[in-house]
Amino acid sequence: MLSHRSLSTLALGLLLTVSVTACTGADKPSAAPATATPTVSATPALADLSGEEILKQATAALSQNSFTVEGDLSGGEDGAMRVTLSTDGKGSCTGTIQQGATGSFELRATPDRTWLKPDAQYWASILAKKGVSADVAAAVTERIGGKYLTGPQDDPDVKGMAEICKGVTGILSDFGNAKVTKAAVRVAEGVETVPLTVTTADGSSGQVYIAATGKPYPVKMESPMDTQPVHVVFRDFGKPVTVQAPPAAQVLDTADLKKQTQGA
Repeated sequence: MLSHRSLSTLALGLLLTVSVTACTGADKPSAAPATATPTVSATPALADLSGEEILKQATAALSQNSFTVEGDLSGGEDGAMRVTLSTDGKGSCTGTIQQGATGSFELRATPDRTWLKPDAQYWASILAKKGVSADVAAAVTERIGGKYLTGPQDDPDVKGMAEICKGVTGILSDFGNAKVTKAAVRVAEGVETVPLTVTTADGSSGQVYIAATGKPYPVKMESPMDTQPVHVVFRDFGKPVTVQAPPAAQVLDTADLKKQTQGA
């Protein structure tokens, strides 16, 4: 028999590595990025500031606006994580997360409600890792496959889902007291940027490229891991983000999940 917690927490911590692995470099980088980009003349308004001050301004700009983040993150033993998420900067976000061969899930979240929809491949992969027999896994997938999981916001499991949006909005915040080294202005993703190399206390480092003109939005983040390079781009700043609640017939409350799985 599967427990309520074993199922409802299958995917909840997945994207939380976004703000940990991608930003602080949980895996050690092997070297600086090999791909060179052309340098351009510096823009005094931003480029004359210290690296720490530029990062501080970028963190504030990102936390106060809507945007979309897309790219590849280190996903540990399950393979690289492909993320596409849009957030309004106020607690709502929507998008998809692909976890290597494990499968993918859709996320919809508002300040009041969160929904998570794993695909069939994700359910099958996770249930297999939990040691669930093929027959039981098939029964569980048949009963809850294709449904969105949700529950009260104070439910510990649902709270974990809701933290994903906060993690995306605060993706630069985890650098904390990291050492920041600024380089000459250069073009990244077709935009003039101020490149920052951020090194955390454990020696991990990564690069963040901040727009050199206009609002100091991050344009790109990258860190050359040994086997799973991190490469994330930011776009659609200020674009409205609307999160629609799934149809009631497609939603399974976490309280009902226990009932569904107890009979499997």
